[in-house]
Amino acid sequence: MFNRIDILLKSILKLKLNYQKMSTKIVRIGVCQLNSRGDKQENFQIGEQLINQAKKEQAKIVFFPEAFDYISESISETLEKAEPIDGPIINGYRQLAKQHQLWISLGGFHQRVIELFY
Repeated sequence: MFNRIDILLKSILKLKLNYQKMSTKIVRIGVCQLNSRGDKQENFQIGEQLINQAKKEQAKIVFFPEAFDYISESISETLEKAEPIDGPIINGYRQLAKQHQLWISLGGFHQRVIELFY
């Protein structure tokens, strides 16, 4: 019985020490806000500027809101502009993440999934 308790206490202490080591590191994040419109390329350029600014501020992670890619006037336009996950917009953000060596969290993305259209 004492061996189990002893092992448990050692595990808890080890976790606490690891947590203390982690908690002393400060990680800067960038939280981006943009008013997406129907022009995907314009929205991407704004996103790129925000990422560049976040990198200058030494951010390691950048967060974008839902519908960061575009907001359309109608459902048909939304469906028409949707892209696959490996389309130009997501690939553009992938390249920016690699270029700046940071994580990018992209909010809701209008993903084209052909099989789901009714």
